[in-house]
Amino acid sequence: MTLHATIQNRDFSTQPIRPVNFRTDKLTWTAFGGPDEAFLSAGAPIERLLEFTGLLRCPITISDEFSIPSWWGYINKISIYFEKSQFVISLEDLFNRVNVRYSFLSPDGKLADISETGFAENTLSKTEYGVREIVLKRNNIDDEFAGNLRDTFLEISAFPRSVLSPSTNLADPIIKLHCKGWIHTLDWVSYKNLQGFYANHGPGPGSVNSGNGTVSFVAQSFTPQQGVAVKYIYLLMRKVASPTSNISVQIRSDSSDSPNAVLATSATVAGSGLKSQTYSWVKFTFATAYALTAATKYWLVFDPNISSTTNYYMLRTDENSSFIQDNHYAKRYTSSWGYITSVTIPGSRPDLFFRVVCEQDTGTQLFDIATASNQFFSFIGNITTGVKSSPYRDNGLTGYKEVLALMKLGTSNQRLITSCVNSQRRLYWYEQPDPSDPTIYMDRFGRFFTKEQKFLQPYFPPIGQFAVLSGIDRLVMPFDRHRIPTYFVDQATYTP
Repeated sequence: MTLHATIQNRDFSTQPIRPVNFRTDKLTWTAFGGPDEAFLSAGAPIERLLEFTGLLRCPITISDEFSIPSWWGYINKISIYFEKSQFVISLEDLFNRVNVRYSFLSPDGKLADISETGFAENTLSKTEYGVREIVLKRNNIDDEFAGNLRDTFLEISAFPRSVLSPSTNLADPIIKLHCKGWIHTLDWVSYKNLQGFYANHGPGPGSVNSGNGTVSFVAQSFTPQQGVAVKYIYLLMRKVASPTSNISVQIRSDSSDSPNAVLATSATVAGSGLKSQTYSWVKFTFATAYALTAATKYWLVFDPNISSTTNYYMLRTDENSSFIQDNHYAKRYTSSWGYITSVTIPGSRPDLFFRVVCEQDTGTQLFDIATASNQFFSFIGNITTGVKSSPYRDNGLTGYKEVLALMKLGTSNQRLITSCVNSQRRLYWYEQPDPSDPTIYMDRFGRFFTKEQKFLQPYFPPIGQFAVLSGIDRLVMPFDRHRIPTYFVDQATYTP
């Protein structure tokens, strides 16, 4: 069976150059994105060789003789061999959005700061190829060095650079294409989401009593910018003397910059178990995560459940007001809500030391990450996994790496999440099927066929399905999964 390749312009319009008959050398697929890699080659007149360098990042579709697509993606690398030389041009060396994350040392040899330059971009390159982003990380450099490094790197890398080297290839002139599936374009930009985790770790001095007969509740305000659900709240605190109450944390609404109605209450924690000499982080858990509305101000409120002049609690406050959200601060309740007093910075409004950990269905996160990282998909599907985790991301990973990690986290059925970008560049997510109910059979030669005994062509592999070994004339479902195990087709390779 002969496969043929169709190449389009980068804007998905008609074929960019006069066609040449590319031979398919190798195709691969994966359950985590569909078409993965493709390798093609072709001979061409030497006078036309450089013409093919313009195919970089062009869409490519590989189809059978009936024009049914088998593999699709984009051209990632082009290698041209002629006169014992190799000429290579690749997207791997192209970056048109660059910043530098760097640190420098103070004169005493200590780490002084960690900074970022901000991104510099080449608009023309972005329009032509799509956004390819890189964050350069350097130690012991200053601001001027970082800025110059960013700008020089962008100038050198914004457009494809060709590399010429000797070659021992005997079959020249020849063109080789290395292609990648569209799922890999999620690897072109880093992903950041600062919502879902709200915290203040100081540094800054200060403390406030709670449950001491004067102050009862202590509160801290915060505002999520994304729809998330609170699962855990941590406070840095200790006990004074020997309180025995069961303490908790409430989520309250806001009214005129003060806590108002109780919306949710955490499970209680035994106050007697707190340390008395040192502050420690105390974790409060909400049995059912409470959903927060984006751009809405909330208060976390500590309830000491005690009023005693000798046995009470003390919470650490940050008189430096380090919480990154502006116009948010801590309050205490006596007979009414008022600001906590600052000793070191009179007239200021301290924050609490706190952590608010939220969660979200990982299916929602998959959609959000793919949407934020998307440049070429025409559609992104939804899936509900039943698995919750924090959507907060600030580790510098790309959208592709974040998506892979979530897919391997699986669903509440303890099955992997698979995905596929179809030939129309529509991205779908799936739950891995039931391994006890295989949908594909495999004979002793490794060939796949359906229950109707129809063999699948090797360039149409049943990616994302479970297969079971069976003779073509004996389609008996396995009676023992250990004696006749199923095989999950998570990847496949076709070499003509």
